Amino acid sequence: MEENKIISLDCKYITPSRTIEKINLSNCSLDRIVYLYNYEGVSFRLFYNIKDIFEYFRNYIVKHEVFASEFELDRFLKHFNLSQL
Repeated sequence: MEENKIISLDCKYITPSRTIEKINLSNCSLDRIVYLYNYEGVSFRLFYNIKDIFEYFRNYIVKHEVFASEFELDRFLKHFNLSQL
């Protein structure tokens, strides 16, 4: 299986140590946009659409992935099956 390419499209700062990043994941046949909430570099939450981020901040339970390190996150993004989205 081919690894996904990870391309950062945009990064918005909520506070100096908290960001939301818009990321394009692509391989030879598909590409998808995902959103990453970086909480002070110690917790990373991956959302599959922008609506879920807003609902997360409104204290709603939404589907997302949680990572404790950038290494875990990068490994997940490189091997994520894009056809699942």
